[in-house]
Amino acid sequence: MTSSPTSGRFARPTTPKSASNSGTGNVFVKTGPNTVVRAELIKNKTTKRAEPANSVSRTKEDEYKSGKKPKAAFKTKLVNKYCTYYHKYGRCKEGDYCAYKHDPNRVEVCKLWLKGSECTLSNKCPLQHVESAHLIPYCRHFCKGMCLKDDCHYTHVKVSKRAPLCKDFMVGRYCPAGMNCRKKHEWGLYEEPTETESEAGKKHDRDPTEDVIEREKIKKLREEMANGVNPFAAGWTFIPIDD
Repeated sequence: MTSSPTSGRFARPTTPKSASNSGTGNVFVKTGPNTVVRAELIKNKTTKRAEPANSVSRTKEDEYKSGKKPKAAFKTKLVNKYCTYYHKYGRCKEGDYCAYKHDPNRVEVCKLWLKGSECTLSNKCPLQHVESAHLIPYCRHFCKGMCLKDDCHYTHVKVSKRAPLCKDFMVGRYCPAGMNCRKKHEWGLYEEPTETESEAGKKHDRDPTEDVIEREKIKKLREEMANGVNPFAAGWTFIPIDD
C-alpha cells in the first residue's frame, strides 16, 4: 500500500501564510519562520508610514500645478543689515519672511513731493512725504544764502565748503546724525577720499587769508550800502553771510 506524499509520519506540515480564528474573527499573517502577527496591525503600520509621504507629495504637486510658490517657514532676521528693496521702494516681495531688517523710518522720500510737485499716488504712495534731515540732502541754495522757496523741502543746514561727503548718507541713503552731521549730504556715487584730500581735511577748513579777504569785502559792501550805493546793481557777484 502506498501512502500519499502528504500522509504518514514523514509528511511535511504546511503552514498557511494567513489564517483566521473563527472564534474571534481575527486574521493572522506569517511574517517570519516562527512569527505570526495579526493582519490589522500590519495594515495600520503601513498606512501610518504612507500617509505623510503621500500627503506631502500631493501638496507639492498641487502647488506646482497651480503655479503658486510654496511659502517657507517664518524666518527671523538672520542678517544684521537693512533691506535695500524695502528702503528704496517702500515694499519688499518677501514681506515678513525677508531675512533683512525693515525700518519704516529709513524708507526713501518721494522725489515728486521733494521737488514740490504733486504726487500722483497721493496717500497710496509707498514712499515718505516728510521732511527728514536723515534722508533729504542739504539745500545748496541755502548754503549759498539765497534759497527763495518758502515751501522748500530740502534740509536747510550750513556746512563748510571743504567738508567731506557723508558716506552713510551717500551709500546707505540714511545718516543717523541728521541735522547734527557736519558733512555734506548729497546724492551721487561715493568715492573714498585720497591721501591728499584726507590730509587737507585734517587742517583748518579755510585758509586764514580767505577769511581776511572776505571780511574786507563785507566791510566795503556795508560802507557802500550806508552811503546809498547799491552794490548789487550790476549782478549778484558776492553775497555776504553773517555766521
